[in-house]
Amino acid sequence: MLRRNSKFMTYPDGWGTSWVTEDRRLVSVRQEVVHFKVQTVGATRFWQAMTEGTKISKAVLVPEASAVDQGDIFVIEGVQYEVVQKQYKDDTLPASWLLSLAETPFEYPEAGEIDG
Repeated sequence: MLRRNSKFMTYPDGWGTSWVTEDRRLVSVRQEVVHFKVQTVGATRFWQAMTEGTKISKAVLVPEASAVDQGDIFVIEGVQYEVVQKQYKDDTLPASWLLSLAETPFEYPEAGEIDG
């Protein structure tokens, strides 16, 4: 029996962790595991961000119930990204958030770490 293409989307490309930040430090984990699906960064989204001085390096879809907010740090495989835009996508099943991610210019330390 052949499997039909499902209209339901999955998030098979990996997972990341969303962090709350304060004063350029990682304060607390907002959600430990957030599954995602990588999306292409559209030309319009890329150039609009560039005119505002932001370089979007990755776009991902996450489930609607995910605890990720604009301004959070989203860590994928040890790389820190800032969530610069969060857009609701209800044309997918299930509904999702499209996150535009920009690599951080420096690594955010955890709040408990003391600078030497």
